[in-house]
Amino acid sequence: MTAGADVLGHEQRALVNAERALLADLRSALEGFDRVSGDLRAIADAASTLDELFLLVVVGEFNAGKSSVINALVGERVAPEGILPTTVSVTMFRYGDARTERSVRDGMVEIDYPAPFLRHITIVDTPGTNAIIRKHEEITEGFAPRADLALFVTSADRPFTESERGFIERLRGWGKPVVAVLNKTDMLAGQEQIDTLSAFIRDNARLLLGFEPKVIAVSARLAMQALEIQNLGTREQLDGLSGFAALRKYVFETLDETSRLRFKLENPLGIADSVLGRFRAAVAARESVLAQDAETEATLERQVAAFREDLLRDFTGRSASVDNTILEMNARASRFFETTIRLSRIPDLINTSRVKEQFARDVVGDSAQRIDGAVRETIDWAIDAQAALWTQIADFLARRSTAELGTMIGPIVGTSFAQDRRAVLNDAVGSARRIVEANDRKLEGERLAASMRDAVAQTGLVSAGAVGLGVVAVAAIGGATADITGVLAGAVLAGLALYIIPARRRSAQQRFERESEALRAKLGTAMREQFTAQLDAALGNMRAAIAPYLRFVRTERKHIASIRSTIDELSERIARLRSALP
Repeated sequence: MTAGADVLGHEQRALVNAERALLADLRSALEGFDRVSGDLRAIADAASTLDELFLLVVVGEFNAGKSSVINALVGERVAPEGILPTTVSVTMFRYGDARTERSVRDGMVEIDYPAPFLRHITIVDTPGTNAIIRKHEEITEGFAPRADLALFVTSADRPFTESERGFIERLRGWGKPVVAVLNKTDMLAGQEQIDTLSAFIRDNARLLLGFEPKVIAVSARLAMQALEIQNLGTREQLDGLSGFAALRKYVFETLDETSRLRFKLENPLGIADSVLGRFRAAVAARESVLAQDAETEATLERQVAAFREDLLRDFTGRSASVDNTILEMNARASRFFETTIRLSRIPDLINTSRVKEQFARDVVGDSAQRIDGAVRETIDWAIDAQAALWTQIADFLARRSTAELGTMIGPIVGTSFAQDRRAVLNDAVGSARRIVEANDRKLEGERLAASMRDAVAQTGLVSAGAVGLGVVAVAAIGGATADITGVLAGAVLAGLALYIIPARRRSAQQRFERESEALRAKLGTAMREQFTAQLDAALGNMRAAIAPYLRFVRTERKHIASIRSTIDELSERIARLRSALP
């Protein structure tokens, strides 16, 4: 540390090193949080101030007399004065054996001057905070965080203006100590007005900004006039009227080595505290977004689970039409047996072809078409319902993609977190929309129908090559009945009709009912199992589409929890360092 390095003891050097480590860790935490941060420069500047002399930064509106105050402190007109904005860059006044001036970088000038107090203090002149040229004001605001102490110069003809209040508030936001200098008191009518304006500045700062600054009232013009008058008595009189003795005493005596060292060491802590406050707010904003994202996962899972439950429940109702068709065939078969398998119909029973034709006409009828139609309607309904769910999920995620994220260190819209989050969300939305757009309703329906036929075939009812589920049902029932009628015809030919026909009819009817019920149960079970498998596969695709987004949320929540722990640890270190200041 250049400033007063010769007076630093072991404990003070340890404090400086601890502050450097703190700032380095804070910078590392910020970089790990997001690659976009306007506070990184401030942290770097805070670290650099530990290598500089004590920085007394003079700020205020243009034409408030900042340059005049500096000239009166130095004892010579080293800074230009005028009614127009004259300071267009940050000007640093350092000690030198002779007056020299040099431009060190864009927007900064260094002036060496042989004033003894500049061996310990660097005075910094800044452009006006209300400069017409916006760049001049930005230069001041960019340099202000480096100040170890800010002298805020306000003019007696317009004290504590709104722009001054706003700038002091920003200074305090950086943790800067501020001393108010009420300049141009020679424009006022006596000490009573000076005291009134000084109290006005203190009271308004306390009410509006929450602190009461030290106020030193001066007339830099009278102080400079006194320096240029040869007559000692007149010089002392003018200097007394200027009130400048109080400002000199504060700068040259009150700011002794111990107090300057404390301000110097407090400065990086104030900046770190300010940055950490914004950092904590940014983390809280991101936590809020991620909490909503986590709730999104739960919401989607509830939505998918409810959709599955609703679809399976509705499937049961829709598949009842297939059951009813088979039950109606069963009822017609009962009537067929009662009216056809009778002693009076023995000649007809001998002709099995005629019996089969009558069975097909009176019992089977259009059952195959009705079953296939019911299944097709159910399949179309399921496919449409799944497409609607995809669309709802895509719309829901699209709204999350554009959700208000609040503010952090700099606009959140430019952060890597926001960009990465939006990317994974947009990918999920894109996947959902592409699946909806690419959905071939006819093809998907054929696939599901084919899978149901395959499942039914695996029950042993009929081969997988059957055209439709209705054909499966009719073939299964029709085949069993053909066997029964064939047996009946054989019994008649054997001459046992009088005894056998009533018994065979009951047996045939019971067998038909068993076969019909078995078919209905197997068909329903096979259809439901295959429908459920296809539904779960579709829902699995939905979950896979949004999985990257959900993984991103879980990863970021772990990351943010770690950052929160780091912030708490850094805050404790700031408190310990502040309590150890001299």
